[in-house]
Amino acid sequence: MTVRMAPTYQPKAWHLVVVALIVLFDLVVLYMVLKPNVTNDYRAYYIDRSSSCFPRADNVATGDGAVAIGNLSSAIGQGSVAIGNVAIAGTNGVAVGNGASNGGFANSVAVGAKAPASATPTLASTHGAVSQLTTRVPPDRDLLRYSIASSLAAHKPFVVTFATPRFCTSRTCGPVVDVVDYVRRKYAARGVRFIHVEVFKQNRPALGYNRWMRQWGLQSEPWTFLVGRDGRIEAKFEGSVSAAELEAAIRRSLL
Repeated sequence: MTVRMAPTYQPKAWHLVVVALIVLFDLVVLYMVLKPNVTNDYRAYYIDRSSSCFPRADNVATGDGAVAIGNLSSAIGQGSVAIGNVAIAGTNGVAVGNGASNGGFANSVAVGAKAPASATPTLASTHGAVSQLTTRVPPDRDLLRYSIASSLAAHKPFVVTFATPRFCTSRTCGPVVDVVDYVRRKYAARGVRFIHVEVFKQNRPALGYNRWMRQWGLQSEPWTFLVGRDGRIEAKFEGSVSAAELEAAIRRSLL
């Protein structure tokens, strides 16, 4: 009796090539999923969820051309310059003409004025209670070490940003706290302090803005101020600010 054996599969060379190409394709797709080629702002907003705001464009197009918002903000800090047909993007509205904005630009502390000596909370004053100081995830601890009042008393130049990463209400504001922390790494060693102040009472939007926002005359967020050794406001930015804008302002005003 003859036993008939089942035929064995003998793969051809091109079969192996096809399989190898499929495996290679799967590996490439997996890499692209795990390591997407996106900007840091995109990653923070959509992937890591470390920021609740997506940044604006650096310029606002107007009838007369594009104007850098940050630089213009410092230029009209006193509110005494007629802007004409240039539009300034605020966080909750747009100002045109005389610099008055329903976003609160005209009410904020003016460039050249003395900075309010706000006793803002720090890691030391809250005994390390980070959740009371910031809504950023992970916490921006290096921006929580100094208060505005102590920096003024020590005659230290500083950058202070009033922002709430978790509850940012503006559609156009960017991850300002991330930008300030990034710039801090470059300039903290040169004697400039960097401070983050949350904007809501107990970090709860339903309770409204806190007393530090009121002390600085702020009716919107985020805001970023540069304060010199003499305690006077050197520049200010309403809404988002790019790292390049902030660094240029620091080199011009604080160093």
